Amino acid sequence: MIKDQLTLLLAKLDANVGEIAECSNMNISSVSRIKSGARVPNQHSQTLSKLVDGILTYCEKHKKMELLDGIIGLDKDENAKPDIHYRKEVVISFLLHDSNSNSGSPTYSSFPNKMEAMMQLIGISNKKLAELTNIEASYLSRIKNGSRTPKQNAETYKIICHVLFNEIQNNNMVEKLKEYIPTNETTITFEIFKNWLCDSKRDDPNIGKLLSTIDKIEILDEFPYDVSKFDFSYTEKSIYRENSGLQDAVIRFLSETIKHGSKEVYLYSDRSIDWMTDDKSFSIKWSYLMMQLVSKGIKIKIIHNIDRKSSEMINAIQSWLPIYMSCCIEPFYTNLKKGGRFTHTLFISPGVACIYAMNINGNTPPAFNYYTDNEHISHCVEMFNGLLEKSIPIVQIEKYKPSENDVPNSGFSNICIKNDDVSVTISRLKEPKVSFLVLNHVLRDAVNAYIDNH
Repeated sequence: MIKDQLTLLLAKLDANVGEIAECSNMNISSVSRIKSGARVPNQHSQTLSKLVDGILTYCEKHKKMELLDGIIGLDKDENAKPDIHYRKEVVISFLLHDSNSNSGSPTYSSFPNKMEAMMQLIGISNKKLAELTNIEASYLSRIKNGSRTPKQNAETYKIICHVLFNEIQNNNMVEKLKEYIPTNETTITFEIFKNWLCDSKRDDPNIGKLLSTIDKIEILDEFPYDVSKFDFSYTEKSIYRENSGLQDAVIRFLSETIKHGSKEVYLYSDRSIDWMTDDKSFSIKWSYLMMQLVSKGIKIKIIHNIDRKSSEMINAIQSWLPIYMSCCIEPFYTNLKKGGRFTHTLFISPGVACIYAMNINGNTPPAFNYYTDNEHISHCVEMFNGLLEKSIPIVQIEKYKPSENDVPNSGFSNICIKNDDVSVTISRLKEPKVSFLVLNHVLRDAVNAYIDNH
């Protein structure tokens, strides 16, 4: 249970709830409820992500990162510094591990994570594995810490699988594998072990949900909620503060854009999207106004962050999917690295208004400027266009005319997926007939992995 694992971790780090809450930019009561078991955050929730970010910040601040690595099971003799995203994944796996359960599968969700677990099971060091596989120790370290990923079905995977399974057999630990690998088989064979260890579909559990949503989505003639029950009023300010203020500003921004009949809007933010997703009432209001936007033919250009994990990108796309179906949106991603000091927000409706913010990462309450004068709006448009020049389309969305050769993929009734080394195309064969040309490599690899495993 997460409450037990969090209690254990804080005790070993000699950290209290208040310190973690401060580093997580969360309320003490929220962290306390997780620690007591009164609240159990979902594996992919923003709450758990913020909590783990806070734990990592605390360890960095108090020079306890090496201690943390020892607690969560990262190798101490690594030749390469662990990637921050991989370390975060291992902390999440540690917190989600149920010490009272015989099933280890929820804890080990990626090849590096599973590889590390098998090495710990048989007590083999990185140096020893390098000798047995004839693979450089430094390269193995980079695979384990997530900074290197061999291509799907690469010979490297096969060699590591064979060596690990042979060592497990030599140590009479095949039966022990049942604690890690969910299976109904009485005996764990090499094939079962290899499929589990290299099963990339577990790395992106949301991709199947996204494809299923594209397959089954129906565009309703009417909005599914009674919007008369929601308050769409807003206050007119020049500065809005914190997430609640940003919500107020966005209601105003979208309402004024619809009222003035703008031709297009530009959206960029490297802030967490919890301001939009964590409040269901606001999410409904936001969805309604966005649908009103596209129903009037207003085009949307949005720039996503390339450093987002595939799971967050998939969730973001899924939440925007009804708008994607309108073919009124152009999503991009930027290769520029996000800075660690500030977060930025640029929501622009040319000739109408813009929301601009540059806030310090951390505990400082964010503030958002609302401009309606042409000078500020023009400046924000210049900034957005400058970023757009360094951005690449994430998906190209077009109306689609199915051919006689188009056949739904196995497991689906309405989508045909065509893939190669460069791109993936997901096409709907029934109304709304839309094709998604996936160009972003993270999403492309996630879809390809799903196809390979199904």
